[in-house]
Amino acid sequence: MNAEKLLFAMAVSFILVIMSSAPVFAVCNNADINWDLEVDIFDLATVGLAFGSEPGDFNWNPDADVKKDNQIDIFDLAGVGLNYGCSLSLEQPTPASNWDDLYGWIKWNITGQEVPSGYRIWILDPDDVPCGMFDIIYSGMHGFTHVYKDDSTTPNIDEGASIGDELFVVVENLTSHKIYRAWFDRPIIFHGDWGRYEANISVNP
Repeated sequence: MNAEKLLFAMAVSFILVIMSSAPVFAVCNNADINWDLEVDIFDLATVGLAFGSEPGDFNWNPDADVKKDNQIDIFDLAGVGLNYGCSLSLEQPTPASNWDDLYGWIKWNITGQEVPSGYRIWILDPDDVPCGMFDIIYSGMHGFTHVYKDDSTTPNIDEGASIGDELFVVVENLTSHKIYRAWFDRPIIFHGDWGRYEANISVNP
């Protein structure tokens, strides 16, 4: 990819930033390409360098495939651009009187091996607010993981998930504090009805 194409792609992405400040992806699952918990010029440049590529191309980078459709295009640049400047802070979730309980298996997606103890699961709402947390005790299993509802009496503070929110997940190594890309095996929607829902997790090593 030549310099002119890269500059054009980056310019389009910045125009999209100006047009809208609303995140369209959870930061840690998509737009934070290099996993430093913030979306910045390095993430945008990484997508730009892989722009126009598909699996098998010399410049293909699966981490830059924000949309997860096996091609790096304007939608991937937009996914990073619309989240530009966002950052994620993994802090203890705020307990609430309404929650969902999630449970299921957790495995490395390439080998299929169970993720052992010593890892922490963070459940995030669409605004990347931690609303659930669970430390793995038994290899390959998590739950019941409380996922808490946002407090409606504090409209200016986002403490957790709202009913109907799709939930996201990241995994932390408790020794190195490295953050791993992870995802549920199907869309997990927050109900806030004290129910128990199976939510199996794959983790990218």
